[in-house]
Amino acid sequence: MPRSHSLRLFAPEVPALAPQLTALGAVREAMDPDQETAWRRLDWLVVLATNAGTARWETANGTSQHRRGTVFALAQGCEHRQVVGPEWWGTDYLLLQGPWTTAITQGLFGQGGILPISMSQHGRSRFVHLLDVIIAQPPGWDWHVAAALAGLLGQLHAATQRETSGGGLDSRLAQVVDQDLAAPWSVPGLARHLNMSVSALAHRCVAECGLAPAAWLRRRRIQHARELLLTGLTVTAVSERLGFANPYHFSRVFRRETGQPPSAARQPAARGPLSLA
Repeated sequence: MPRSHSLRLFAPEVPALAPQLTALGAVREAMDPDQETAWRRLDWLVVLATNAGTARWETANGTSQHRRGTVFALAQGCEHRQVVGPEWWGTDYLLLQGPWTTAITQGLFGQGGILPISMSQHGRSRFVHLLDVIIAQPPGWDWHVAAALAGLLGQLHAATQRETSGGGLDSRLAQVVDQDLAAPWSVPGLARHLNMSVSALAHRCVAECGLAPAAWLRRRRIQHARELLLTGLTVTAVSERLGFANPYHFSRVFRRETGQPPSAARQPAARGPLSLA
């Protein structure tokens, strides 16, 4: 059975939070392996960080995988259930209600009610510390929490705006791939980095980017190849930098994507930066 520890505070009693929050809560929860919850409706905007094990969250619009280190936001009013993996699952929740959450909730519903949030290890540590402060309530805790929440909710608002702008997935894919262009990226690997299933990634990539994930990856590499070739790098050097098996494979892919060989893309650089011809 699920085990949890929670503390709920009502913001009208807390001057620093009252203008923007009607309620605030923190939950530490552990669930036994292979447990499933019934379908239920969230009464809060929830931000959760998994610290142990794995779980699958199902909503009316799809499924997301939660593993250690992942952070997700879930919309207030979202119908969901949880399915825990083969090990016990531990997670921390931040629960919010009030004016601060309205725009974020609207943006989340535009993404099916649930959205992975990119956080560094340091960012996750600060999130856990925020819940510690809410639970412990040291002197001046409400002002500390107000400042931390302003930053967190600003990040959530920006993330939902990027996602609903039409180029959200494209930007997130580029952020992942551009960190290591030579890596042997695969569609399952990209899905893992984005905390999505392969099928969800494929569906959203076609819907938002007009390409299957593998085709998007080829196009991204060729975009970088064009830029590198214009700097004067050799075909072999560009091939190595972008992780192709060999220059011949790179040349075939480049020609198939652009209709010309890589050597043709180097010609503008060869004429010199001041050439008008």
